[in-house]
Amino acid sequence: PRAVTLMECSKKRVNKDGFICGVGADWIFIDWSDIDKDGAACAEQLLFIEANKTMAKLAALLGEDGTGYEETAKQLTEKVNAYFWSEEKGAFIDCYESGRNHVTRHANIFAILFHIATQEEQEKILANVIKNDAIPAITTPYFNFFELDMLCQTGNLEFVLNKIRNYWGGMLDRGAVTFWEEFDPEAPVETQYDMYGDRFGKSLCHAWAASPIYFLAKYFMGLKFTGVGGKEFVVEPHTEFFDSFDCTLPVAEGQVHIVWDGNELKVEKTAHRLDL
Repeated sequence: PRAVTLMECSKKRVNKDGFICGVGADWIFIDWSDIDKDGAACAEQLLFIEANKTMAKLAALLGEDGTGYEETAKQLTEKVNAYFWSEEKGAFIDCYESGRNHVTRHANIFAILFHIATQEEQEKILANVIKNDAIPAITTPYFNFFELDMLCQTGNLEFVLNKIRNYWGGMLDRGAVTFWEEFDPEAPVETQYDMYGDRFGKSLCHAWAASPIYFLAKYFMGLKFTGVGGKEFVVEPHTEFFDSFDCTLPVAEGQVHIVWDGNELKVEKTAHRLDL
């Protein structure tokens, strides 16, 4: 019910073209980045599509009718491709109403991650945006999650592992003991704690910056849930990237322990002990 009320609230922000937009003093936040948000923002529409797809899946699990959500996602996908895709740029633009045809990574990452871009569009996005140094890099660990998740899904595991070591490792090299809200490796050391126009405005213990835990578990340890609630799963570790590892991950009603010593792989499922 709470998810339904959130979607109903979102529908009140839909304009005449079916795009979700800010109303009044609404804050349209995607990331701390120079994104064109003059009107309907592409990244927001892609999130709205994914939200509707997710609602349809939830409805199916609960035995309820989710066709309305499915239809909204389908119609919005068609409109996003019509309004935001630029053949000239070979990418999705931030906003069509401003006329600036500005391109950032954010919407294009979502387009691949949420399976909205076609295979041909994905190839153009990877070349023109993701692997294009002229497009400003992501500087928040929070949004690096989406970029690296997309790269994991497209098979770029070695690149992702190197990014974890260099980017999150870069914070450790700067003295971090927890991961920060924002990190720009190019920024001077003396300004590394600055944010929001405040000399020490940056959160230095930021939950949204902890995504390497997720990547290492899902993609490198290869833990994939095949049933609702984690009761069924498979483990397919990528041992080729590590000399050794010892990893314990939570699953329904217990844990899975994965050990690689360089020669032998061991996987053990253990149950939680219940003290009644």
